[in-house]
Amino acid sequence: MIETNLLGAATFRIAAAIISITCIFYTTVLKTKKSIRRRLFLILLYIVFADSVSGLLSSIVLESELIPYNPKYIICYFLESFYYCTHFGTVVVFLYYMSYVCDVLFRYGKLRKRIILLPLLFIELALLTNPLTSFMFSIDENMIIKKEIGIYIAYFITLLYFINCVIMLFKYWKTVNYTKIAAIAYFLALTFAGILIQLAFPWVMCEILCESIGLMGIMIMIEKEDELLDSTTKAYNRIALLQDLGNIIGMKRSFKIICIRIDNAENYRRIMGVDSFDKILAEIVATIQGINNYLNVYRNGDANFFIIIPDADDKKVNDLAELLSRRFEEGFFTEKGETKVNATILLAGYPEEFKFADDIVLLSEAPLDADEYGKIIKGRDLEFLLRTIEVEKAISQGISENKFRVYYQPIYGKKCGCIKAAQALLKLEDDELGEVNFREFMPIAERTGFAEELEIRMIESVIKFLGNDVNRGYMSIDFVIIHIMAAKVLNKNLVTTVQELLVKYNVDPKLIAFDISDTMAEMSEDNLKYVVNEFYDTGIRLFLGNYGKDSSRITLDAMEKFDGVIMSAWRFLDPDMVKQGDIIMKARTDMLTQLGKKILIGGVDNKIYFDKILQVSGDYMSGKYLSAPLSKNEIQVRFWDYDRVALGDATEI
Repeated sequence: MIETNLLGAATFRIAAAIISITCIFYTTVLKTKKSIRRRLFLILLYIVFADSVSGLLSSIVLESELIPYNPKYIICYFLESFYYCTHFGTVVVFLYYMSYVCDVLFRYGKLRKRIILLPLLFIELALLTNPLTSFMFSIDENMIIKKEIGIYIAYFITLLYFINCVIMLFKYWKTVNYTKIAAIAYFLALTFAGILIQLAFPWVMCEILCESIGLMGIMIMIEKEDELLDSTTKAYNRIALLQDLGNIIGMKRSFKIICIRIDNAENYRRIMGVDSFDKILAEIVATIQGINNYLNVYRNGDANFFIIIPDADDKKVNDLAELLSRRFEEGFFTEKGETKVNATILLAGYPEEFKFADDIVLLSEAPLDADEYGKIIKGRDLEFLLRTIEVEKAISQGISENKFRVYYQPIYGKKCGCIKAAQALLKLEDDELGEVNFREFMPIAERTGFAEELEIRMIESVIKFLGNDVNRGYMSIDFVIIHIMAAKVLNKNLVTTVQELLVKYNVDPKLIAFDISDTMAEMSEDNLKYVVNEFYDTGIRLFLGNYGKDSSRITLDAMEKFDGVIMSAWRFLDPDMVKQGDIIMKARTDMLTQLGKKILIGGVDNKIYFDKILQVSGDYMSGKYLSAPLSKNEIQVRFWDYDRVALGDATEI
């Protein structure tokens, strides 16, 4: 505005112009991804800068004695009209900018978007016709500006827009990133304070200055995205992916997502070098953005990319996936020539397949066999991944909420037919998935790093059971076998934990037997040797598990400290697995007996297996045909009842 306090007004406006042009410069230099939101922010900066310059020019014109009255009047009138025309549009532009930040513009229909603009159009029309009506402002012969009733109506309309912004702020406070909300709240508060001060004290021209300072805060906290960009590819990083997924899911806005997984990324990196492979990753991002410059591309992990497509139909997403798949077939050029990079593309949607951001991110982490499903995986082919993701969530929740249970598979003596030992089995009982099989959750637990935690929990449960719940007076149990779940579990921490638990619950070490698979035994790593030696010296029994037709490669020296072996009946007796399996089993059991090793034959799941194992050497047997896994209370009852299997007639079990 033009006013008498020229020096003060010029100072405020110069400061506002410097701040706004600085923000324009840095926003342009940042070179963040082009978006409507970024363009709206630049428009706000341009408006503030233009208003600052126009106000400054009006001050200079008014102060100049070289300009005649009539030209001075025309220039000042034009600058005043320009100021109001642009300034009252600031709040409307900011309302749209805020809608993009909160991602709520999709909720507005075409009619509502047009209705929002009607009050602003009224103001602009009134300003254009002001030379005829003097409805908004007037300038007297002394070059004094007088606000008319139209200006106050315009400020009231601006207040309504402002209230709309505040309502949006509070409505979506919890669904938008905190820093973004804080920046918006700061801008609104600072701008409102500037308007009130200027209305109350017209000679304090701080409105434009407050707006420029508020926009600088928005630039730093919202538009500056250095911490959200991947330095190599210029795609958004995992933090940005989780933030944007959280926002869009919080708004319950449907969207499709494309996940691009580079198969065997480590191999490519070793073959072509780090720099060359990074250039290919950057070219992949540039290719996606070249298809649609407004698509957000996110990098998660080493060589996995996500594309979020809001409100997209299946055809649009399928066409984009096909286009990307064909691009990967063409190959990429590096210093070493053309290189073809294999990629698997996964298509999913919210809320059809996924409900949570963390589940969507697992699309890039869950194991998959691309050869089995092809280069594009979608629809029903995603079910295996969905199941894997659900199981991974169930494992994490099961650990935190103690939903893992230890059951005991009774082990019967082959000579007496009575329960002589037990094998600890870990089960996951999830509220939604029900009982999850060990074979299903264990590979996932090993991959995600939960294996050691589960192992320790199972060991403590078994040792506590033997120390507190087993009455040696009537429950004559030889040992309980605990399965070592993964090679990474075999470490010094395992040995220390087991020894401490044995002392804590006062349990005889001979009651514990660890089942170490033949695969782990063949590794013969330092950790394995250390664990075996320590357990052997402690008095803990060791069984070589998963003993089969290929286990003859294990040397006698390696088996020296093992009490016995665990053989699966199906590995020998199933006709599809090995021919003349009963003959091989008999030869193996005879050899092991001569070596003085205990033999447990597991997997006795039907009468055929049961009848055949009675004809070979061995000490123990177990399987579903003999007994289902039991809780600790149920296995105690079996001992009370002197439960035994009838060796003469298996049908009497």
